[in-house]
Amino acid sequence: MQRVLATASDPAGIGENNYRIRPESKQKFRAVAIQHQLRQILQTTFAGQAYSPETASQQGRDLAERVKEELKRLDLPRYKFVVHVHIGERGGQGMLVNAKCLWDADTDATAHETYMNDTMFCSVSTFAVYVY
Repeated sequence: MQRVLATASDPAGIGENNYRIRPESKQKFRAVAIQHQLRQILQTTFAGQAYSPETASQQGRDLAERVKEELKRLDLPRYKFVVHVHIGERGGQGMLVNAKCLWDADTDATAHETYMNDTMFCSVSTFAVYVY
């Protein structure tokens, strides 16, 4: 007998195939809503803070984990999330970040938000990939 665990998309744990290759409309990753959440998270995290090279690495890890947890709370079945966080000191320099991946424009999406104050910047990029 095969044991099947319950999941968000299969609460009974029956394990029947549903053969869906696209998410339902209400279960799609909405980039605009995510950007709003990212903006709020960044503002509450870095409001009044100055850049510190000693804490930037840990702040980046903590922020990535917090964003990932917020994405999981959306309960979007069959989506996998990738979160990139870049924190740096503002000193008049520029920064270019590029990402490349295999993408399905119908189901996959990305959301990005940047926070800046007088001493620092933080850029957060989230990628949602629908698993067929």
